[in-house]
Amino acid sequence: MADAIHPRLLFRYLGGEEWNDYRAILGVFTGTFFAEFTPEQVTERLAADGVELAPDVVAMRLESLRGWGNLTVSSSVGQPSSLEDYYRRRNRYLITRVGQEAFEFVEGLLATADLIGDVQLGRLGDLLAALLAVERGDDVPGAVRRVFELHDTFTTEI
Repeated sequence: MADAIHPRLLFRYLGGEEWNDYRAILGVFTGTFFAEFTPEQVTERLAADGVELAPDVVAMRLESLRGWGNLTVSSSVGQPSSLEDYYRRRNRYLITRVGQEAFEFVEGLLATADLIGDVQLGRLGDLLAALLAVERGDDVPGAVRRVFELHDTFTTEI
């Protein structure tokens, strides 16, 4: 079981300044139903999506993702016509099942976190306005009730 990948490594790409590079690279693989791509093809697809990364950077990121278990290298080399063709075909990556699941989980979580952040900011502004109304003495019973209603809504949404 020496080849086993620790599940925490699947999320390793989220650390560091280049985490969005890794997300973009994994995004190339996730919409393709386990297609195989060379580093050059990944670089081209990223560029088509507006993500400019140097080919050597893409190759390094792919190898990191492979080491963490998000990607694997294809074992199929087809019918190579030369030694160069053999190595080019051997250098194709595809997403692993657990890499796909980890990516989908992270993307879902990030999408949800963005929604919660928007709700919090709006609710906090409303709560501040209600507290200021209490401070000013504007309809104190109504303002206090509004503070508690907003606080309850805010905590329920979170």
